[in-house]
Amino acid sequence: MKVREMMGHQARQISSSAMLGEAVDRMRALGVRALPVVENNQIVGVVTERDITTRAACEGVNPQTTPVQDVMTTDVACCSGEDDVEQAAGIMDNDHVHWLVVLGPDHKAVGLLSGADLASKTGREHPASEVSETPCEPAQSAPGTARRR
Repeated sequence: MKVREMMGHQARQISSSAMLGEAVDRMRALGVRALPVVENNQIVGVVTERDITTRAACEGVNPQTTPVQDVMTTDVACCSGEDDVEQAAGIMDNDHVHWLVVLGPDHKAVGLLSGADLASKTGREHPASEVSETPCEPAQSAPGTARRR
């Protein structure tokens, strides 16, 4: 099965300079738990509800005045919509990530694939779900490190 057949979320992006409150509103309106973050048409991160609830809440920041870039995860893993689901699962397993940005033929984000998507559609428990990130500790990587695996 191909990733494009399984991805659960169409990529709705948000700017790195958008405020957290806007990200929360957009996620709620779209019924999603993560958004790719873009800057100059390049993926520079992913902001998830976990980023917002753990990092922002622990730091006590105001969601109306804090930009997404302050809490987003910058070490972004990507795959192609044409990749096999097993390849995508391997990326998640190896990198201990819960989300992959799915890229189209033009290398633009076309969707998101989550560990939950894999589990619900393949019946396979996703090992990354067992990895716990220390709450209130930002991801340690440089902006703009989205990469194709």
